[in-house]
Amino acid sequence: MSGLAVIVFITVFWLGLFPASDQSRNNKQDQSEPYDAVIARDDPAFLGEDSKFQPQDKTVTYTHVVTYGESLKTLFDLYGLAANDLLDLIKTNATALQLKNGQVVEWQLNTSGKMESLSIYRTSNLVSQYTWHDAQFIYRPVRIKGESKTHIIRGRVTGNFYHSASLLGLTQSQIQTIYQALFWDIDITHQVRLGDKYKVAISQHYVGSQVIGKGQVEAIRYGNNKQEWMLIRNIDGHFYHPNGTSNQKSLSRLPLEHSYRVSSAFNLYRINPVTHIEAPHYGTDFAVPTGSPVLSTGDGKVVRVGKHPLAGLYIVIQNGPIYSSRFLHLSEILVKEGQHISKGDIIALSGNSGRTTGPHLHYELRQNNLPVNPMLVPLPDGMALSTLDLSQFRLKSQALIDRMRDPI
Repeated sequence: MSGLAVIVFITVFWLGLFPASDQSRNNKQDQSEPYDAVIARDDPAFLGEDSKFQPQDKTVTYTHVVTYGESLKTLFDLYGLAANDLLDLIKTNATALQLKNGQVVEWQLNTSGKMESLSIYRTSNLVSQYTWHDAQFIYRPVRIKGESKTHIIRGRVTGNFYHSASLLGLTQSQIQTIYQALFWDIDITHQVRLGDKYKVAISQHYVGSQVIGKGQVEAIRYGNNKQEWMLIRNIDGHFYHPNGTSNQKSLSRLPLEHSYRVSSAFNLYRINPVTHIEAPHYGTDFAVPTGSPVLSTGDGKVVRVGKHPLAGLYIVIQNGPIYSSRFLHLSEILVKEGQHISKGDIIALSGNSGRTTGPHLHYELRQNNLPVNPMLVPLPDGMALSTLDLSQFRLKSQALIDRMRDPI
């Protein structure tokens, strides 16, 4: 047992689980919140009534493309993943957790943020797969052979979209993908009409006659009231219109007109130096004087405004189907619940309300309602593909685009 403990400790140190720099920079308490003022991660005061698509799968899938210098610890920091899950992964098989540039990492979380599975796609036919089972992760390398086939599914809305798509055999995860992809063109939870037609391309992997995996949505075409939209998945995992324009709205990192000092960074592993009790910080604090304009970081809908004993005056904005943003300790709120706002709109003035150690703005970004590091996590940029990427996109997707353009 002692030998295992030493191995785990060394491995954790190797992966940089608790870097000293992160700890020290979060021990400052000027223009921030005191350590004993931690707001519960899932405090119901901040949840909007219509902020989630229903029905929703019990697990949510996340994908990240590895860039130079990133480790699994980096991903855990960026996406606010639980340190205990990383420790359990290391105990299972630390060697298989090493990452290289260009590899794709995919993981699933349940609604409480617990990791259910993690897959590292090393090559086109080799996956390192971890699955949570019976209170531990089970590791197995998966070699994929065989071929992929793309099937076109045609449908018509007869009640609501979810019911109609379910009858055709689409899974909750696939329906969720369609909803998120189409959101900025048409909200299929509210804007659909009886008789709307749609087509969905699903790629499925086969080994002989055996189906492997759940199938991935590769393309979507939706017709509503004489309007039509088509989206194609690119090799980067995102959806684009056939002309190469993105289906996403962009998010900016800074909710302020100017750059200000960060008085307390995002850190889920922050420790109270007096009590030595974990005091996670779910957002980024900016040391701004009271009355500074606060900007919306993206298009969206104001789903909650209010006053909280710890957060003071606050605003919650739903930035589409995946992201939401929170702005705490305000001195004045300039928007109302239900109001639609655009990226860059002035929504409030910063302040010193609630439990604070000085005037500042606390800004949070959530992905599927789980806090992520807003200063570092990859954000949707809403940009069209470059000339080179567009050429590659069309070359790879033209046959599928042609199939999707056939009559529904």
